[in-house]
Amino acid sequence: HRQQMRQPGEPVSSVWAFENATVEQPIHLYLALSGEGAQVENITLEFDRFLKITIPVMLQSGQSLLWDGSAAVKLFDDHGKLLRSIELARSFPLLKPGRHSIEISAASMAGDAPLIRGVVKLKGKTDEIRR
Repeated sequence: HRQQMRQPGEPVSSVWAFENATVEQPIHLYLALSGEGAQVENITLEFDRFLKITIPVMLQSGQSLLWDGSAAVKLFDDHGKLLRSIELARSFPLLKPGRHSIEISAASMAGDAPLIRGVVKLKGKTDEIRR
């Protein structure tokens, strides 16, 4: 998700699409901020146009967030050290198999070309290892 210049009233968000090809499971979402002097405040995630969650944090360049679908998000510094856990209003229900989307926006984005990168990790097909 990049900082975008839009007309007044036009949405300033990005939509990421992904597929859960296996069984019902929790989402594992990793968000990282890059950009010289970048700062992002109050990231909002909307899942499948159904559930909207705002993460009440000021994210600095190099910092990252890790969410396992529980009612808490972990904030890490640019070296991967846990800074704190951030309580959310609710946890995320299990993801059913099929296509899903995440719409991401932020209350404010500052700095030189702030960029939020996201990675969704899901359990895939298990391969049996044979001798």
